[in-house]
Parts: sequence; C-alpha cells; structure tokens
Amino acid sequence: MISNYKTGKLPPNFMMLGILFLFIGIVIILDEGLAGIMFILLALPFLLTHSGLSIDLEKQQIRKFTSLLGIKFGSWIDVSGTSKLLIGKIRQNKGMAVLSISRNEISFTYKLYAIIDNRRCEIVSGNYDFVKDVAKQISDRTGAQIKSAEK
Repeated sequence: MISNYKTGKLPPNFMMLGILFLFIGIVIILDEGLAGIMFILLALPFLLTHSGLSIDLEKQQIRKFTSLLGIKFGSWIDVSGTSKLLIGKIRQNKGMAVLSISRNEISFTYKLYAIIDNRRCEIVSGNYDFVKDVAKQISDRTGAQIKSAEK
C-alpha cells in the first residue's frame, strides 16, 4: 500500500501567473475563438505542479516527488535499515523588505530525519502532527525508534 502526501505547491507568484494565463486564455477564447488555448495550456503547469511524499509500506521505501500534470518525478529511498527517526524543531526566519520597510517573521517547523546506515536523511517537514503521523507509519513498519523534539 502506497500512501501519498501533498507537501507543497509552487510559490504564490507562480500560482498567480497561472491564474492570470488561465483568465487571459478564457477571455481570448470568448472573444476570438480558439487562439486562447495556448494561454490555457501554458497555465496548466503553473496550477497543477506540486511536491509530495510517497510511502510504500510493503517495500519499505520513501519517495520525495515533484508532480507535474500528474506525472511524479523522484527516486525511491530504502528505509528498511532505519535505526532511528528524529523529529527536530527548526526555527525559520523569513525576511521581506519593500522600499524602506522591512519585516522579519519567525516561525517554527518540524522536520523528520531517518538515520540510515549512519547517514541522516531528511524525509519530510511540516507541522508537528503531520510529521508525527508520517514517523509513526514508518516506525510501525520498520521498527525504528522515534525521538521527538518538544512541541
């Protein structure tokens, strides 16, 4: 059984570009006929691209993928030799400056790391509940211990 999780989309500026192309394509189709199909086809990759995580519990493999128009690109990682799963709390600083006004935003995110053959592989990041759910699924199948940071 393969579990799929959607973990992200393109940044908002690309999403808005896709919406703009879609709107322009619809307006051109309504006004001039089939010439707007090119804009609609151009909008689809912007609107339908996302990233995610696939977990294959039978084969004990994980794949981080990017999906473009439903086709998933990514390579499988074997997690059968996982000895520990670590959930780490990471502090992120996001800065934005427009003209002379600047703003910093501090937020916390959680990352799940697997210790495979003395290597640390990042599996997924997100909110605590999502990361803990993925860690529990992997732990139940591989028998790996989960070490968690404080919430």
